[in-house]
Amino acid sequence: MKRNPFQREGDAFYLVMVVGVAALAVIAVSAISARAGAVLGLILIFAALVVVWRWTRRAISKPDE
Repeated sequence: MKRNPFQREGDAFYLVMVVGVAALAVIAVSAISARAGAVLGLILIFAALVVVWRWTRRAISKPDE
């Protein structure tokens, strides 16, 4: 049986913290320049999708402990 990577509280907390830090970065940069904040937001969204995709594929491929 495969492991659900979103079933553990620690995994969910990690994702929430990453999203929170990214949001704070976008807010800080947007205070300086709205255009730069939008660009940073798009870059972070793309990076997050790539990281979560790889993390999920790796976690799902591991068998249950």
